[in-house]
Amino acid sequence: MRSAAAALSACVLAALLHWLGWTDRTALLLGFGSADNQKAVHEVLVGVLSARHHHELRQAIRDTWLGYMKHHPHFQKRVMVKFIVGEHGCPVPEEDREDLYSCSLLNLTETAAGQEMAVLSVPDPSALLPSDVSAVSLDFKVLHSVVITQLGVFPNGPRGDFRGNVSVRLFQVDQEEPVVTARFSALSPGTRVGGMFYKPVEQFILPKGFEGTLLWEAQDSTGLMSVNTSAVHLSNGGGVLKFGSIEEGTLPHRSALGFPGLAGGFTFSVYDVQALSELLRGRAGRQRIREAQLRAEDEALREESLRHGDMVFVDVVDTYRNVPSKLLQFYKCFRQNWAVDRVGKWQELEYSSPVYPAFACGSGYVVSRDLVQWLASNAQHLKAYQGEDVSMGIWMAAVGPHKYQAGCVRRSVTWTCCHHRSTRRRSCARSGTGRGSAAIPAAASGPNTDTCMFMISLRFLDIFPTCLYDTLIMFTCPL
Repeated sequence: MRSAAAALSACVLAALLHWLGWTDRTALLLGFGSADNQKAVHEVLVGVLSARHHHELRQAIRDTWLGYMKHHPHFQKRVMVKFIVGEHGCPVPEEDREDLYSCSLLNLTETAAGQEMAVLSVPDPSALLPSDVSAVSLDFKVLHSVVITQLGVFPNGPRGDFRGNVSVRLFQVDQEEPVVTARFSALSPGTRVGGMFYKPVEQFILPKGFEGTLLWEAQDSTGLMSVNTSAVHLSNGGGVLKFGSIEEGTLPHRSALGFPGLAGGFTFSVYDVQALSELLRGRAGRQRIREAQLRAEDEALREESLRHGDMVFVDVVDTYRNVPSKLLQFYKCFRQNWAVDRVGKWQELEYSSPVYPAFACGSGYVVSRDLVQWLASNAQHLKAYQGEDVSMGIWMAAVGPHKYQAGCVRRSVTWTCCHHRSTRRRSCARSGTGRGSAAIPAAASGPNTDTCMFMISLRFLDIFPTCLYDTLIMFTCPL
């Protein structure tokens, strides 16, 4: 699910229609108490995936459609609603995280002002070997601002000299024009330092969050020299750089300019060392503040849960990257040939193929009971990828389920995928005939969206029993 309406959260409403019986295992997993007590009363389970700090949004739901449903004679005995919340808040202050979507600590250390550092050196020429590709690339991410000062390439001559023509270019990820370029030739090999030839480049500040690719490309048949990656160590400058994988067997991603590896290196210096020092000095104080915030947040959640009795706490750290762990059930508009993102909130670091398998996204999902049972029984073996929607598509690729775009065929209800304020402009529309046909505003957000989504689900309760059986229906909203 890729709603940009809320930074670190998503919402999924899961409804199990014609649920003939809950197993003890499911009841225990979801924390809803005795299975025997539940199956006697409720036909529909609604699960709302909610971020820990979204007290006001949960209350907005309670004050609108949830309150309406609890007092409606037709639904109060048929429907149960639970907010699903991560049991643990991220203990790392936001300023000290690698990014806003995870809970990874920035492992930074003090650096001397003006110190120029090389990402690697190759003192032993025997570690070099001819590359079997003409283009080699290294991906990296900047975790504190740096300045690239020189680009380098390994010698490729028999006596440690340089021959042929090689270009070394630094790109910002997903940009076509290089930031800086250096060209090496037999007539202009640059300066040899530490087993590598270097050339200075125009100096640009690469800010925190910059994601780049260093590309070495042979311009003739002389080729490149690579290095046994197990024989070298990449220097991250005290934690200011994070490198992509170059281990043997690493496959290039969809927009890779070259094959992952090393055909040289670069030198850099840390920008604004004073700001780095101040960041590190203030870490202990920020940590104390964060611990106090978590204690207050835990207490507020405990009181909220006791007061309303509609919350389930799952054993995960509540961050966006952990949404797949909070939810292994969701489905709808199956997207074909969806390109894998390499930057931003939906950055994919684990899945190497250029496109995802067909996956479910949008404001409603329908999945058969056997798939839900397969997910539940294999949950401990399923690897979580960057988002719960694409994760589901990858998991389901192993099963090969039938995918349907339409909802209830008898009522001719169809859906398209919608994402608010997305970098990719998408449409959101619903068409249909008979009961339940109502347009969804393409730019809807906030409480009105929640109400709209739920009114659709109320209509589904009347529609689906006539054409679906033992089916999990899920609705999403920007919570």
